[in-house]
Amino acid sequence: MLRRLKRLPQQFRQGFNLWTYTLPAVLILVLGSVAYGLGNAISQLNYGLLFSISLLGMLVAWMLASTRIRAFLALLAALFLGIPLVLIRAGGLESELMSLLQALMNTLRGAQGSLSFWLVIQAPFQELGVDIGTLLNRGQEWLLAILSGKPIFDPIATVMVWGLAMWMVSFWAGWMIQRTKQPLLAILPAGVMLSTTLAYTLADTSTLLILLGATLSLFGLIQQQSLEKRWRLEKIRFNLDVRNPSLLFGAAISLALVILAAMTPSITVQDIVELGQRWTSGQSEQRQGVAESLGLSSKPRRERIAIDNVRISGIPQEQLIGSGPELAEKIIMRIRILGEEQGEQNPTYYWRSLTYDQYIGNGWSTSSTSTEPYTTGQFVTSTKASYQQGLIQEVEILGFAKRLLYFTGILVSVDQEFLLSQRSNQDIFGASIDTDLFQVDSLISTFNEEELRRSGKDYPEWIQNRYLALPEGLPQRVRDLAQELTATVQTPYDRALAIESYLRTFPYSLQVPPPSRYLDIADHFLFDLKRGYCGYYATTMVVLARAAGLPARIVIGYASSNYDEASGQYIVTQADAHAWVEAYFPDYGWVEFEPTPNRPTIPRLREPSTGETPLREEINKSRGILDFIPSHVNLTLRTLFSGLFSLFGYSLAVGILLAIVWNSIDTLRLRYTKPSRAIETLYLRLKLYALRLGVPYHEGDTPYEFAATFTAHLNEQYRRGAPLVEISRPVASLVNLYVQINYTPHPPVPTETKRVVRSWGTIRRQLGLLWLRGTLSHLRQRILNKRWITRPATNL
Repeated sequence: MLRRLKRLPQQFRQGFNLWTYTLPAVLILVLGSVAYGLGNAISQLNYGLLFSISLLGMLVAWMLASTRIRAFLALLAALFLGIPLVLIRAGGLESELMSLLQALMNTLRGAQGSLSFWLVIQAPFQELGVDIGTLLNRGQEWLLAILSGKPIFDPIATVMVWGLAMWMVSFWAGWMIQRTKQPLLAILPAGVMLSTTLAYTLADTSTLLILLGATLSLFGLIQQQSLEKRWRLEKIRFNLDVRNPSLLFGAAISLALVILAAMTPSITVQDIVELGQRWTSGQSEQRQGVAESLGLSSKPRRERIAIDNVRISGIPQEQLIGSGPELAEKIIMRIRILGEEQGEQNPTYYWRSLTYDQYIGNGWSTSSTSTEPYTTGQFVTSTKASYQQGLIQEVEILGFAKRLLYFTGILVSVDQEFLLSQRSNQDIFGASIDTDLFQVDSLISTFNEEELRRSGKDYPEWIQNRYLALPEGLPQRVRDLAQELTATVQTPYDRALAIESYLRTFPYSLQVPPPSRYLDIADHFLFDLKRGYCGYYATTMVVLARAAGLPARIVIGYASSNYDEASGQYIVTQADAHAWVEAYFPDYGWVEFEPTPNRPTIPRLREPSTGETPLREEINKSRGILDFIPSHVNLTLRTLFSGLFSLFGYSLAVGILLAIVWNSIDTLRLRYTKPSRAIETLYLRLKLYALRLGVPYHEGDTPYEFAATFTAHLNEQYRRGAPLVEISRPVASLVNLYVQINYTPHPPVPTETKRVVRSWGTIRRQLGLLWLRGTLSHLRQRILNKRWITRPATNL
C-alpha cells in the first residue's frame, strides 16, 4: 500500500499533460484581464458577468476546435449559443431557465403523470419567453435610436452589446489557440477592444500589463508545445522534466518585459508642449519683450466651433474629384417644406451653409467675422420685401455635415439655439447648430428679369470693397476674357447671364487632377483644364464677374430636387454637394446663378412678381397635425412608430421561425418516443383542443363517446367550408390506438403508430384553423352585441 502511494506522484506527473491545463489557464487569465479592464472602464458593466461570458465562450470554442467541425459551422454555433446566453445573463434569467429545465426533466421522467408536455412547460416557457422578448425590445429601441441619430442610454442594452462582443472575442481566442496555435491572432481582437475602450474613457491602463504578460506566456507555451510535437514526430526521446524550466524561463522573460513596459515613460508631443508652457510661464518680462520684438506673441485660446474649420477652403467640394455613383447613396439630409403643395415637377432648392468673400488665387477664405449666439425663435432678419416669400423648412441631418446650419434663401429664425458668424454689415458667413433636427424660417426671393435689368449699378461701398476685390496676381488673360464676354452687353444682369452661358459650354467632369496650390484656379480652368466640376465653375464665374465689375460671391452647400412623395421630404445625398454663385443687384440683394452645366439654369419670372407671401399663420392652416408638434417630439414619434412596426415584423418572423422549429422538434420527439407514450400524449392534446373549441364532453365519457361528441360538435358548428373529412379519419385512428393501448393486451403495430404521428400535423393545423374561425366569429358577435352598439327602437 505504501509503495503504491509513493508511486502516485510519479504516475500523476507522467500522465499529466502540461498543455491540457496550462494553456487554457493562461488564456483564461488573458480574457479575465480584458473583462476586468472593461468593467473598470464602463460603470454599467459587471466584471463577473463579463468573465462568466468570456469563460463559457472560450470553453465552447475550445471543445468545438477539438473536433473536425468547420470554421463556418463553428461561427454559426457561436452566434446560436452566444445570443441566448447573453440575453439570459444580461437579464438575470438564470432562475427562470432553471425552472424551465426542471419542468422538462420532470416531463421526460414522467413525474407529471399523463399531463400534456405543453401543459407542463407552458408556464415557465411563457415566463422566459416574455422576458427575452422584453430584452429584445429594449435592444431594438436602443438600436433604432442609434440609427435615427438620437442615441439613448439603456444600461441593459449596453450590457447586451458588450456581453456579445466579449463572447465573440473569447470564442475567437479559444478557437484560434486550440485550432491554429496562433496566439497573436487569437488575442488581437480582445486586445484592440480593451485598448480602444481604455483610450476613449481614459481609464486605468494597468490591465494592459496583465494582458501583455499573459500573451507573452502564451507564445512561450505554444512554442514549447510545437517543439515537443516535432520531437515526437521525429521519434526523438526527451525528458518531460524540461517543461518546468521552460515554463519558468518563459514566465521570467514575460515578467521582465512587463516590468520594462511599465517603467518605460510614454512621452508625447503634447507632453513636450505642456513642459515648454510650464517652463516659459515663469520667465521674466525681459524675455517676453524679446519675443515680441521678434514678432512672437502669445494668442489667447478660445473654444473652437464647427465653423472655425471652414474659414479657409481650396476649391469648394474638392472631395468630389474622382468620385463615383456611390455618393448618391450616402444620404446627408432630409428636408421637408411645410405648407408646400407639390406639383408635377418639384423645384430645385439650394441648401446653403457658407459664403466666401475673399478669393486668394488657389482657393477661398473669409474676412474677419464675429460669432454671436441666437436663441430659439430670435430673428436674424426682420424685414420682408414684396418679391420675397416665407418658407419653413424642417431639416434632419443624417450624415456628417460639420454641424453647419443648412437652409434656403435668407435666414430669418431657427427653432433651436445656434451660433451665427457674420462679417461686418450683417454679411452672414455661416452658422453652426448643435442638433440634428431643426426648423428654419427663411425668405426666398422670386425675381423678374426686367426688374433685375433695371436695377442699375448703385452698389453700397462695402459691397464694392468686399465683392469686387481680386488678387493682384490674377493673370491678365482672365481679366481680358471677362471684358471680352461682357463688353457689348448693356446691363449687369445680362453680363452675368453672358458669363454663365459661356461657362456652361465647358464639359462637366469629376475625373480631373487635384488642383495645384501654385496655380490660379480660374486661369487654370479657363485655359488649361477646360473641364471640371461645380467648384471650378463657381469660382471662375465669380472671378470673371468681379473682373467685369459685377459684385459676386461663392456659396457652398447642397442642391437637390429629389423629392420623396412617400415621406414628403427632399432627400439630399453626398452627390448633391454643390457650389454656386450669387451676384449682387441694388434694391434686390443677392441673386443666384448656376454656371455648372450638369444642372439646369435657375428660372426667372417673365412678369413682375405679385408680392403675395404665405406668412407663418397662413402656412399653419395647411399643416398636418404632426407639424404642430415640436421637432424633437415629432422625430421621437416617427421613430417610435417605425420601431413598433419593425418590432411587429420582427416578432412575427421570429414567431413563425420558432413555430417551425418547435413543430419539427416535437414531431421528432413523438416519433422516437415509446408508441404508448406518444399515443397518450396525442390523445391528451386532442382533449385540450376540444376544450378550446367548446366541445361539450364529460370527464366520464369513454374514448369512443368522446370521439363521437367531438365529431358531432365539429359537424354542427363548422359544417360550412370546414375540412372535416381530413380530421375525422385521423381522429378515429388515434382514438382506436388509445383504446388498444389502455384496454387490450395487444400492443399497437409500429407502422400504425407512425402513421398516426405523421397525421397529427394535419389534425393540429385544421383544428387551429377551426379555433381561429370560431374566435373571429365570436368577436364579430360581440361587436354587434347591444353592449357595443345601441340600436334604435322601432315603432310597431
